[in-house]
Amino acid sequence: MKKGLLVIMGIFLGVLGGVAQKPFKVGVQLWTFHDTDFTSAMEKAHAAGIDRVQAFPGQKLGGGREGAMGSDMTLDDILYVTGLARKLGITIDSYGVAGAKGQAEWEAIFKMLSKLRVPLLTAEPEPGDLDVVDRLASRYGIRVAIHNHPAPSAYWEPSKVLAAIKTHKNIGACADIGHWVRSGLKVDSCLALYGNRVWNVHFKDVPRMEEHAEDTIPGMGLIPMPAVFNLLRKNGFNGTLTIEYETKWGHNEGDVKEMAAWMRKQ
Repeated sequence: MKKGLLVIMGIFLGVLGGVAQKPFKVGVQLWTFHDTDFTSAMEKAHAAGIDRVQAFPGQKLGGGREGAMGSDMTLDDILYVTGLARKLGITIDSYGVAGAKGQAEWEAIFKMLSKLRVPLLTAEPEPGDLDVVDRLASRYGIRVAIHNHPAPSAYWEPSKVLAAIKTHKNIGACADIGHWVRSGLKVDSCLALYGNRVWNVHFKDVPRMEEHAEDTIPGMGLIPMPAVFNLLRKNGFNGTLTIEYETKWGHNEGDVKEMAAWMRKQ
């Protein structure tokens, strides 16, 4: 009986161990391909083996269309975007980094995302709009993750994000680990402060603590990648590691494909 129980416990623990090491979901911020239109960027993501993307405001749709990604898209534009994503087998799992002011502008964004069935908005709301954004997030069932552009962004430092999300249960964090380096901050220390409120990661590496330092291949910069992965797993991160590779414009698909394959093995 004891032997049988030990076997069952071993299987159970093995299953738990397997869950703990479940591969990360990997996507790409289409800003990585911002030198082209949405249609071409989606095709580049597909060619790089990516099946999740974060769309960004203002990218021209392409495909013979005049519109751009944003809250003023027509229903026909929205059908085109969702149809292209379905055709390529890509999920648009988030949108941003968005900015707006006041109830009407924010609600227009949420309505657009609801039609696209996008569950996460990355944004940098003005502090006075946080209550509005939190209420809209609850109403539309779309979570919001605050992104950290470097100073003078209001959210460049983790304590500023933590203060913003403390009383807003529908708002978490989009941790841009590269911008932390550019701001002279330690990535592992910053990430640890967020705990389980990290809902998206803008994934990159940066070689120098300089404001305009270009991105590099993970492991070639200053970010302690093993610590990043360990902290995310420890805190039950279930979002997407969204590659945002802001270099080699126009010919970076090979690097993105290589990065995605490496990230899935971590």
